[in-house]
Amino acid sequence: MNKKLYIPTSIVLFAAGLFPLLFLLKDTQFELISSANPYQISNSFSIIGFYPHSIFGGIALLTGWLLFSKKLLNKHFRLYIIIAKIYIVTTILSAIGIIYVGFFTSGGSIIITIGFISLGLIWFYSSLKAFSEAKEKNIREQQKMMLYSYAACFSVITLRLWLILLGPVFKDINITIMILAWWSWIPNLIIAYIINRRMEIRS
Repeated sequence: MNKKLYIPTSIVLFAAGLFPLLFLLKDTQFELISSANPYQISNSFSIIGFYPHSIFGGIALLTGWLLFSKKLLNKHFRLYIIIAKIYIVTTILSAIGIIYVGFFTSGGSIIITIGFISLGLIWFYSSLKAFSEAKEKNIREQQKMMLYSYAACFSVITLRLWLILLGPVFKDINITIMILAWWSWIPNLIIAYIINRRMEIRS
C-alpha cells in the first residue's frame, strides 16, 4: 500500500471495525429499521446468531487489514501469525453467525437465506485459504485470498451503508433485505477480483 494512504486508510478501517459494535448500545429489542440490525431480527432465538456475527465481525475488521502488510509478514512473522489466528477465529464465528442469521431474517425468503449463506461460505473458505498460504509463506497467493476474505468481511459495513441508501427507495423492508443479501457483498468481491487481476498483470 502507498505510504501516503496507509495512515488514513488505517484510521478508516479501524473506525469501520468499531461500527458493528455500536449495536451493543442499542435497545436489544431491535425494533424496525436500525443500522445495527439490518437483518430485521425480532426474536431472542435468532439473536444467538446476530451477536457473534456483529461482535466478531467487528473484531475481524479491526485485525484483518493488518494482514495486508508485507512488512509485518516478512519482519514480524510470529506476530503476523498471531493476528492471523485472531482474524481466522473471529471470521469463522462471524461467518457461522451470518449463515445462521440467514434463516431468521424477515420474510423468510429463500433468496435471502441463500444470499447470506453464500456470503458466509465464501468468507469462511477465503479466510482459511489465506491463512494456509501465509503459513507456507506464499505471499502472493496469501494476499490474493486475503483480499477476497476482507472483501467479504467488509460486507458488515457495506450492507449497512446500502441499507441507508436503499431503505427510502423501497417501502417494503423485505424487498430491501432481499437485495442486500446479495448486493452487500458481490460488488466487494468484484472489486477484489479487479485488484487481484491488476496485481497479476503488474507482476
